[in-house]
Amino acid sequence: SRVTAVGTCTACLVHLSASGSLTALNLGDSGFRLLRPSRVSPPHRLAVTLRSREQQHRFNCPFQLGVGSGDSAADGAVYSGVVRAGDLLLLVTDGVTDNLSERQICEALAGPLARGEPARSLAAALAASAHEASLQPGRSSPFAAAAQNAGLSHSGGKPDDVTVLCVRVLDGSCR
Repeated sequence: SRVTAVGTCTACLVHLSASGSLTALNLGDSGFRLLRPSRVSPPHRLAVTLRSREQQHRFNCPFQLGVGSGDSAADGAVYSGVVRAGDLLLLVTDGVTDNLSERQICEALAGPLARGEPARSLAAALAASAHEASLQPGRSSPFAAAAQNAGLSHSGGKPDDVTVLCVRVLDGSCR
């Protein structure tokens, strides 16, 4: 028998060249953050140096590719930048950004980064923080703030898929 799959998805594509240049295409509410460690004290404090912006038709209705969607890859936003040694590149679903602010993302990574943990552990720590935040009904969250800005009532986190890919730039290039 024939199976027909119906569905849609957001997309975040990132290319890192051997020279360290970053080019990205983002469509929808998944996205990326390029984090850079502080050159001053404390050494494991992170700052967001490049980010994608979510694309939505209206609140909680992101651009998507797939069946029934009028969106296409050509609707995605293009970004460019440069990575350097010590940077972290995060690709995340909205389960992260709906539940954690950029400050909270950086804080969730500070401990594992200070301990010298590998990128896989940094990704796991961030995913666990986002998942935990999504289940807290009374907390302030980016999703709750966005709902309020749209004239809707929502408090707490937003249970959703949580996916994190973390790339740790070791020497400023991608060899």
